[in-house]
Amino acid sequence: MYATDHNIHKAVFDLTSENAKVLKDKVVWNIRMISDKMKDQNKTLKSIIVISGDAYKFFIKDLKNSPYNTIDVIAAQQKLEPILSDLQKNYDVQFHMCSAGMKKRNITPATLYTYIEHKKNKVHYLIEAQNNGFAYIPFH
Repeated sequence: MYATDHNIHKAVFDLTSENAKVLKDKVVWNIRMISDKMKDQNKTLKSIIVISGDAYKFFIKDLKNSPYNTIDVIAAQQKLEPILSDLQKNYDVQFHMCSAGMKKRNITPATLYTYIEHKKNKVHYLIEAQNNGFAYIPFH
């Protein structure tokens, strides 16, 4: 049997939704709520968000040089960027973007927020996370 640290809980969030409300009210809310509750119990939540599908647009800092240069995405970005930055800084959330989808959508690494990792494809990230004990949680 493997030794485990019962004070560390792990979750990988598979984010493909194009809906900003799903990101903010489901993914972000759950990470914050669960992390805060665990912290009160001297536990830690380690979270990874794997970005693919229609969710790319929420993680691009330079929308003018991306395929998502629209008024609605720009408005959503203004609300989401501080929230996503907070997750990365204060909740130690890792963000991994599917490199295959980036290539397909002509998204360059230079347009992304600096905290977005983008070296592997979605399936690779999900396999690694699950093999390292992360619970899989889809948000489609």
